[in-house]
Amino acid sequence: MAGTPLARRYQGSDQSNGKKRFPISRSLRAIGRCTLPIAEPFTRVKESIHRRSAGRWDLKALSSIESGHVADVFRAKIEAQNQSPQTVIIKLRRETGGINAQFFSYEREWFFYRHLRSRIKPRTPEIYLQGESPAADEGLLLLEDMHALVASTEAPSSRRKMADQLVHAGSGSAFGVSIYAGEQPGGHQASSRDWIKSGIEVTAELHSSDISADEIPYHFSDNIAQLGPLSDQERAAMEVLRASEQGAHFIALVEAQSKGLFSDEQEPFGIIHCDLRPDNLIAAGEWVILDWGDYCFGPAAFDLAYLFATSRTPLSMIKSLLHQYAAERQDVQPKETLSPEYLLARCKHYWPLVARTPLLFMAESGNPRTHDYWKSVLNHTFDLWEAL
Repeated sequence: MAGTPLARRYQGSDQSNGKKRFPISRSLRAIGRCTLPIAEPFTRVKESIHRRSAGRWDLKALSSIESGHVADVFRAKIEAQNQSPQTVIIKLRRETGGINAQFFSYEREWFFYRHLRSRIKPRTPEIYLQGESPAADEGLLLLEDMHALVASTEAPSSRRKMADQLVHAGSGSAFGVSIYAGEQPGGHQASSRDWIKSGIEVTAELHSSDISADEIPYHFSDNIAQLGPLSDQERAAMEVLRASEQGAHFIALVEAQSKGLFSDEQEPFGIIHCDLRPDNLIAAGEWVILDWGDYCFGPAAFDLAYLFATSRTPLSMIKSLLHQYAAERQDVQPKETLSPEYLLARCKHYWPLVARTPLLFMAESGNPRTHDYWKSVLNHTFDLWEAL
């Protein structure tokens, strides 16, 4: 499917309201190209919410959570008719350039909540209000606030951000530590083995979602094409690996895969998240997957390779986790047989490509803590590739 245009004409029924989905007859690259002023967001958001809810909802308070690569994110207190005030998460599109511009991440997330959310098996935040296009109402997305569930005093052991449940692996760096610790509720920590096993379970559940390539306007080949060549900053970040012959070989593979040079291997494809890391997985009674700005129709093994790298899963656990994943997939799709050995070979194939994510963030980040996290992910990705 290489070369498939980003905007396919979408057909099928909207699962949320039973109506036919509108056809996408122009490139999603061109939809909603707007620059959002960040000043005085309260008035603008208040007006958008009032208009989109037909006057039923009123914004009472707005506090900034973060200004990310894709959106400005706020926690808002909403007063609804005949209800007590409740909190929601608000995302406003921002034209930041960089990674967001490369992958059209906000358009992707808008499309996901408009058309695909009800089709995937794992839980994701509810969507309350959404503009008619990524540009309408300043790209407003009004989402369920999962923090309220995570921070609940009821059953606290099952209501914590996944990244909060990780423990240190020996004397090394923290296994799976999130870069957004300030937004994570506290609580008791579960063992790293329990955490990653749950992560594999929800990943297998996602990959078992029955969504075809024709229903997703983004293909893995599009993601690779949008990566582009390595920048000078990315090359500099990899220089430390050139000290060994294996490191030099790994760098060559990173460069080759960034050009779209892949094997012709026929492997399981489906909807993949492409950013499965501790920040984007929450335990709130059941596992919830956040942030859908990078998903596409692609190889399941890429998500596995990415999750192992970003959570810094110990090498000793990889093979048993792949056994678990294969068993989970077969439970849902009995005709599908995936051997752990095959999955490991595909993960090894994709780890050089996974390395592009920490390289991109290291090149863009001015935050030392964020930079250190992604540097550790890069090093762990190389260790996985070299050792397994």
